[in-house]
Amino acid sequence: MTDSANEITTKVHDFLAKILTELGASVDKIDIKAADHDLTITIVTSQAPLLIGRYGQTIDALRHLVSLFLFNLGFPGHVSLDVNDYYKNKDDQLLLKIDEIIDQVVATQQPKHLFNLSARERRLVHLHCADRPQVITRSIDTDRGRVLVISPTPNDQ
Repeated sequence: MTDSANEITTKVHDFLAKILTELGASVDKIDIKAADHDLTITIVTSQAPLLIGRYGQTIDALRHLVSLFLFNLGFPGHVSLDVNDYYKNKDDQLLLKIDEIIDQVVATQQPKHLFNLSARERRLVHLHCADRPQVITRSIDTDRGRVLVISPTPNDQ
């Protein structure tokens, strides 16, 4: 890790520690890893429900605050934040379903439209499917919001 990465992780750690203290949360550990243009933050606490919130709203707000803080520092990357593996567990379940959908798309050669995914979930699916040459993904705007489409790769590719 470079000095600037160490400096950024220290600043993020201090920023998060201050916010968590103001929330009244006792935190066992804040682990921050910087790689390329990605920052991964893992928080371990006995008060996970306080930091996750209803339907993940609080954890999303924390990630957004850290992203804004980093933007002001000139950090151009992506931030992921997890509390007690909340997102890791959700992501594992989502990717199992996506693997089933990919198998269906390949077997039927028909695209599948996935509604009601958050931007974070759509990004995760795009990255996951990028390693699967049998399918391609795209997000499209509809009257129902953003929709992720998983399609079979055309035969000419």
